[in-house]
Amino acid sequence: MARAGGRGATARRDLGDLLILSEVALATMLLIGAAIAARSTLRLLRMDRNLDSHNVLTAQLWMPPIGAAIAARSTLRLLRMDRNLDSHNVLTAQLWMPPSRYASGAAEQQFLDEVLVRVRSLPGAAAASVVNIPPLGILGTGVNFEIEGRPAPTPGEALGARFQIIDPDYFKTLRLPLIAGRAFEPGDADESRGVAIVSQTFAQRFFTGQDAIGQRIRPHFPQSGAYWYPLSSNRPLRIIGVARDIREDGIKDGDPPQMYLPYAQNPSRMMYLLVRTQGPPLEWAPAVRRAIQQVDRDEPLFDVKTLDEITAQSFSRQSAFGAMLSAAAGLAVLLAATGIHGLLAWSVSRRAREIGIRMAIGAARSDVARLVLRQALQPALAGVSVGIAGAVVLGAILRTLVVGADRFDAVAFAGSAVILTLVAIVATFTPLLQAVRVDPNTVLRME
Repeated sequence: MARAGGRGATARRDLGDLLILSEVALATMLLIGAAIAARSTLRLLRMDRNLDSHNVLTAQLWMPPIGAAIAARSTLRLLRMDRNLDSHNVLTAQLWMPPSRYASGAAEQQFLDEVLVRVRSLPGAAAASVVNIPPLGILGTGVNFEIEGRPAPTPGEALGARFQIIDPDYFKTLRLPLIAGRAFEPGDADESRGVAIVSQTFAQRFFTGQDAIGQRIRPHFPQSGAYWYPLSSNRPLRIIGVARDIREDGIKDGDPPQMYLPYAQNPSRMMYLLVRTQGPPLEWAPAVRRAIQQVDRDEPLFDVKTLDEITAQSFSRQSAFGAMLSAAAGLAVLLAATGIHGLLAWSVSRRAREIGIRMAIGAARSDVARLVLRQALQPALAGVSVGIAGAVVLGAILRTLVVGADRFDAVAFAGSAVILTLVAIVATFTPLLQAVRVDPNTVLRME
């Protein structure tokens, strides 16, 4: 009977060790995954995006068709639920202008020009500009184009790039340097002399080994009247400048090609006002609102936010996923600690006689402590090893879900392993005290 009981106790200990191994392995895997997601998101939010977005106030100006206003606002809200800049001190606010007051491109341009003049005259406004879609946000629109002097692309192989409609001070406002050529000038208002500025990636991808300056491209904007497309006759555009890339899509190389078009030649129903301020941009929102209403007192300004918020919204899905993973990891760590503590406490109580006999025949309390620690740490460390192996597999999955998780994160792996090892050690504290306090005389008298 004693042997049977011994085998049963051994089987229970083996089952307990397996439980500890499994709990620690799961906790390690989830903790590493959460650390990878968190560190990747932090790298994305803190990375150098090649422009200075500090102290920039943005406000959207949109001249939609009357029937599309409600649908467009809903679409914008949906898009903002989900998408990217070092965006400290950046503000956004939207303006909606009915076509009954701005029925033509000339009327839109006049309104924008007057708004810019008034905003630039505000005390504390260092620069101001307009753009149809601000950089690093959840919105982004592309257009197909062809390069003059080259064969027209076959169906399915059309050249494409993102585009932004801007004014001459856009690069100055964002402090985005041009690496070749010049910025737009007030004289670039005649669409018959169409001009464009392209990004560094655009120049390298489509004009490899050539000078992009002076090359001519022809965009193919749909004539659909959609608010995100400019009112353009799709005439050829001569490239007059190359701008440094804005790193919009994360920490990977290979930014999307970008073209910039002057709003004077390509009026757009949707525009954002960008204002570089000399302090926290939110403090300038009331003054900007008053400046706009001096041009058109019926023009509302709403949805005021910083460009930091726009950038954060760019990663809302990734942040939510990381939070969920972190919550699961925290629960797994708690279960692992509870499991180790509970199993050790049970084991010490069951082995009190054995411990008492060991101490009675000369075993030191340090020997007992090592025995208990070994019983806990062996399956825990094995669980950490298994969890690291599982995290390697999890990392392959995270690469498809988390931007920036395409590299091996040694800090996430090592830090999580250390944390779980410390958790296992802390969980043994109370059972360890229970074991070293066993009184051999009391235990033997109970027999």
